Amino acid sequence: MRADRGPLLCVAATIAGVLVGSGIEAGRATVVAVAACSLALLVRVALPHAGAVAAALCCVGVAIACAARAVDGVEHHALLPAMHSRAPIVLRGELKSDPRPGRFDTTVFVRADAFAVVQGPLASRSGATVAPAWQQLDRTVMLRATATAAAGLGALVAGDHIVVEGDAAALTGYNARYRWQHAVALVNVDADGILGYRSASAAYASLANGLRAIIERGLAPLNARDHALLDGFLLGDTRAIDDQTTSDFRDAGLSHLLAVSGANVAFVLALVGPLQRRLPTMLRFLAGVAVVGVFAAMTRFEPSVLRASAMVLVTMTARASGRPVRSVRSLSYAVIALLVIDPFLVHSVGFQLSACACAGIALLARPIERRMPGPQWMRTVLGVTIAAQVGVAPVLVAVFGTVAWIAPATNLLAVPAAEPITVLAIPIAVVGAWSAMVAGWAFTPVRAMLWWVRAVAHVGAAAPVVVACAATALVVVAAVIVRTAARNVAVGSRA
Repeated sequence: MRADRGPLLCVAATIAGVLVGSGIEAGRATVVAVAACSLALLVRVALPHAGAVAAALCCVGVAIACAARAVDGVEHHALLPAMHSRAPIVLRGELKSDPRPGRFDTTVFVRADAFAVVQGPLASRSGATVAPAWQQLDRTVMLRATATAAAGLGALVAGDHIVVEGDAAALTGYNARYRWQHAVALVNVDADGILGYRSASAAYASLANGLRAIIERGLAPLNARDHALLDGFLLGDTRAIDDQTTSDFRDAGLSHLLAVSGANVAFVLALVGPLQRRLPTMLRFLAGVAVVGVFAAMTRFEPSVLRASAMVLVTMTARASGRPVRSVRSLSYAVIALLVIDPFLVHSVGFQLSACACAGIALLARPIERRMPGPQWMRTVLGVTIAAQVGVAPVLVAVFGTVAWIAPATNLLAVPAAEPITVLAIPIAVVGAWSAMVAGWAFTPVRAMLWWVRAVAHVGAAAPVVVACAATALVVVAAVIVRTAARNVAVGSRA
């Protein structure tokens, strides 16, 4: 633990730098950042044993500069005059996320590379041919399509390119939270506003979308509820999960099952492991980086995916260089790198929960596991669950005002069934993409496990006392079985 104090101090310094930099004008932030890095150099020279302090000061300076630059990019951009005048615009760009359908509209993040202000009636309504005077933008906008335009937008996926007509408005009220995802404006589009679109041109996006389509096609034999849950388990896509199921998983402390984590990334790497082992060391490393990058694109770079992918990349880099790192250090380096690249991640609840849960597991899981009675599998599940709950408790209390104390019991019952789901579902889905009949039969055990996990979540949310009693009974039965087996082995050895 003492060896990990330096990286943890740097993480705290980076977070502090991001928060400070978010409130400083960009020019002043540069001065503060240079001063902090200069002070870090002086500390390093004057106090050779204070390397951790020098590194923390350097992290503060870099984080302040990056955060101020990110805020400046959101507040100052070429779209401001059109936003103030509410003039209609033509916008072209690339989808950063999959469209998310709502009750009355569909929303999606678009990385807009250019826009043009349209004078007079919109071209799509008047039938006129317009040669837009394109202005460079290179900013993210939140695109909101009305229900009549949702059909055209819903056919697209992340990475596709689109051209739309609409009007730009400032992100205010509830929509202001999208600023932390780098959105600079809200562009409203009606039924005639989608002018054109084309498929993703980037190679990694095309590959990721193709692999994602294969999995989706392989899940077709499942009913809607199971299909939606598996989308969450495998891809972190919760758009199709109904509100009641989402609420049950959250109240039962099982929401982490619907988010892609390091276990998913590790399993994908394990699938390609036999091929990687045939490659030279450097090519093996590059292949691993490519696999992680494509999988992250498949899961749409969600905050938990970014954290897990960054940790895996840090671990692979350390192993390739012959210097393996502990999980606490890999988490620290991953968090620092991600916050420097995207300082707004510090405001993402998903990223906070993912990082805090991982920190709790890295720091507390083993000590808790060693001090608990019972069989190894039970101690492992409870150790990881309790450690994760301790880690995320501050975030849950601050954001939601409550903590799912039933989580150790529900995880003890649900995790043994949930873990094999990914292992079984991905190969079956790949096979099912070419043979729905085979997949329909092969998904039988997966259906059973999904039913069990869903039942635990529902009962755990509605009657936590019942679940706690069931988990306690399971623990007692497991302990009795282990103790009886140990006694039988002891008696047999004496005989």
